[in-house]
Amino acid sequence: MRPKIPGKSRRKTLVAISLFALGIALVLFCTSAQPPASPASVTVTVTALGQGYLPAIISSPHISASSGKSPLHVASWVHPQGNHDSLQLAILIDNNVKDQLAGEPMQDLANFIRSQPPNVSIGVFFAQQGKATETSAFTSDHSLAAGALSEANTSDAESLRVYPSLSDLASHWPTPAAAHREILLVGSGYDVLLGGMLDPNMNAGNSVYIGNNYDPNISGERDPYLNSIMEAVQQAGIVVHSIYVPDPRFAQMVQADIMRDRLIQVSSETGGLAFFNGDSATSFGSYLRQLNNALRSQYLLTLVADPAHKSKGELRSLRVETDVPGVTIFAPRQVFVPGS
Repeated sequence: MRPKIPGKSRRKTLVAISLFALGIALVLFCTSAQPPASPASVTVTVTALGQGYLPAIISSPHISASSGKSPLHVASWVHPQGNHDSLQLAILIDNNVKDQLAGEPMQDLANFIRSQPPNVSIGVFFAQQGKATETSAFTSDHSLAAGALSEANTSDAESLRVYPSLSDLASHWPTPAAAHREILLVGSGYDVLLGGMLDPNMNAGNSVYIGNNYDPNISGERDPYLNSIMEAVQQAGIVVHSIYVPDPRFAQMVQADIMRDRLIQVSSETGGLAFFNGDSATSFGSYLRQLNNALRSQYLLTLVADPAHKSKGELRSLRVETDVPGVTIFAPRQVFVPGS
């Protein structure tokens, strides 16, 4: 039997320990050699309104933002002035209600379009069968856009799904895109695939809408179908305002509450204003005056956040607040953060 050599075993142990230490050192070196991910910069449109929907002038020290429990750094808070700010505003009319708009409501819309300043481009679209049919491309010729409301050669076919028309418009927005991209959706909110539309026993509840104080769960569980639509719109960074036009087929029915509440949800979650009553659509004058005030009281808020963990980016919760008394902030509830 060959005698054991104590020194040889000890040398093997020392070699193993050395190799292990070298591996750890290489891992630490490679990790430390990688540069830290650069912060992501995101910009959203925020509206600040005082009592009576009057424009509010606010300076950046009075604005704070957070995502969940994490505060976000406010890099800039800009209130655009004059024609230096560009806005693309799409008027999207649900084909189901266009006949109800004949007369004063359509004239109110035409007057609203003509009243816009030169820096606002207006496009007119009709929601038809899940598509946004263009009647007038975005133009600063407001008389041309207003005329397209009455000259629209739209199909009389009933549109069973209005929300895909909304995401279709958001996904096929013309380039180049303006600093502000917004949609005014006029309709009943009817969509056969909405949660509760086929279940009359669903309790839609009574929604309370005051800017960011609106609770999206107040009318029951969030609708997975609508959420998928909303994610496309929020990822595009588009603000959606809405005017609710009651559908007489659902008068005094729970489905009418569902349709109204979902329109409110769309506006609330994108930072837009929702206008509604439960009776009729005889006039849009007061609604559009309030919307005009909102468009004149918008800010571009740029935030600094950690880059998304996903390479394609991700949506994150957002809350924007002010310490100025009597001012309501309208901001998107989610913001798209690009990946590293």
